[in-house]
Amino acid sequence: MFTLIPEKSKFYRVKRGQNAREVSISLGQPVLEELSGGMIIPVNDGYIIHEAGEGETFYSLSQKFGVSEDAVKKANGGVIYPSCKLFIPSR
Repeated sequence: MFTLIPEKSKFYRVKRGQNAREVSISLGQPVLEELSGGMIIPVNDGYIIHEAGEGETFYSLSQKFGVSEDAVKKANGGVIYPSCKLFIPSR
């Protein structure tokens, strides 16, 4: 069975029954496509996972992390609320 080692791997093999949300959470990156068992997808280490705080907005996060507001929105489907996990693109 394939095991992901983030420091050494550039690709990840999707396990049978995994959905995009599960893969996205385990890899710490957005996955925006239909997945099926055995599919191989690239691993992008270009994201930071951030837990949204009370009053944070896409704009405030873009200023805090030095990335565009649109990039943060796109990586997260335009949804933000306190305590949600957000993908922040690295510079």
